Amino acid sequence: KNNKVNVGCINPTTFNWIDLGKNLKKENINLCKIDLNQKFYFSNYDLQKNMLEKKIIEIHEKICSILNLNSKNFEKFNISNYLKSLKFISTNKSDISNPKYDLIVSGSMGNSPYTRAIFINNMQKNIPCILLHHGASYYMYEEPFYDLYEGLIADTKIVYGDIKKLNNLNLLGPKRNLTGKKIHFSSRTDKQIKKLYEKDFKSEILLNNLDNLKISYLSSEFTTVRYGPFRDVHPLIYLNWQKELFSWLREKTGNLTQVKLHPKRKTRLYDPEEDINITNDKNKIFEDTDVIVLDYPTTSFAHAAASSKPLLFF
Repeated sequence: KNNKVNVGCINPTTFNWIDLGKNLKKENINLCKIDLNQKFYFSNYDLQKNMLEKKIIEIHEKICSILNLNSKNFEKFNISNYLKSLKFISTNKSDISNPKYDLIVSGSMGNSPYTRAIFINNMQKNIPCILLHHGASYYMYEEPFYDLYEGLIADTKIVYGDIKKLNNLNLLGPKRNLTGKKIHFSSRTDKQIKKLYEKDFKSEILLNNLDNLKISYLSSEFTTVRYGPFRDVHPLIYLNWQKELFSWLREKTGNLTQVKLHPKRKTRLYDPEEDINITNDKNKIFEDTDVIVLDYPTTSFAHAAASSKPLLFF
């Protein structure tokens, strides 16, 4: 308490950083937003770039071979242009003047290479980096993409669920990060799940059919990253599948489906509009529906699974 501690924070999470900062000040902990204009020194830049180029050529040739395509007819990913687009990369040590932190804390890393650069740069200086997991659940699905953008980076992860139970079920994911250091796991809980969960609840609805039932569909968001475990399905295909789903549900129930679209979707271009009633109120869905329909294990899936509503999962 006598020595001031500087904690850098970045990216959105399930609570307000400003409110947390006010409480931490009482403990002489200074919580500050990380400067988004920092630069990081990359040693052996040309060597690393050449290694990546070589690997990209191998992958390009292998994919074309599998698909029986002539690799010369398809443009390879240009790693040089991509690295130039990352403004935080510097090959000159004199450019570097980064704030000093005692600890780094991040919410969801998402698709940001900048956050990963901050973590890796500070971990090389033996500064602890904590990832606050989001989504009300942890590692519900084995998605290879997750390990690449988030799972293998931090040296400490605060995740949802009982750590011992997750470990026994082999659901903690990678146990070591990119540097080979053992990842420390701590547990957190979701307030909404606490409100919805009824330990001894037994559903009285048997889904022998859907006649006259009120159906609610909780959509995911795949306008910036494609749908599916390997992110290989275009959002237009996802939209067409949703249309088929809503048509089928209307046929089976005789009612329009109540739909809550993902609040963080980047575009409205792929929003379904037919055979549905759109709502933005998730609480209304849990109060005024008979069955909840989902197609991806997101935050909404965790909340729905904790509720007393029967689920249809596609």
